[in-house]
Amino acid sequence: MENKAIFQSLIEMFPNLKHELNEYEDEPILMHLVFGDVINPYIEHCIYSHDFAEIRRIFQFIDFILSEQDIYIQEVILFTVLERFADDDNKWNCIKPFLGPNTLKLLTIRGRFCD
Repeated sequence: MENKAIFQSLIEMFPNLKHELNEYEDEPILMHLVFGDVINPYIEHCIYSHDFAEIRRIFQFIDFILSEQDIYIQEVILFTVLERFADDDNKWNCIKPFLGPNTLKLLTIRGRFCD
């Protein structure tokens, strides 16, 4: 899945983030920035507001895009998203139950954060 398609899917799945996402619409779309500047703060907001249904939706989307086995997207998710939350046990424990099979596989292959 190309960055543009991922970006469009993000807007479709999370229309409440359209305004923030539109700031990154110009080419080239840098997924590290999109996830780091928009999706991560949204995940944190969901953690603080105990919106576990939305956390589940976010990580279902992440697991879906990881199913494409794109190395760049794997690095974005691993280093931009997962590492950020792995540094804080409370946040990690909030998201960990929602990590899908592709996300867990990525963590296992990379040997990171697995306990």
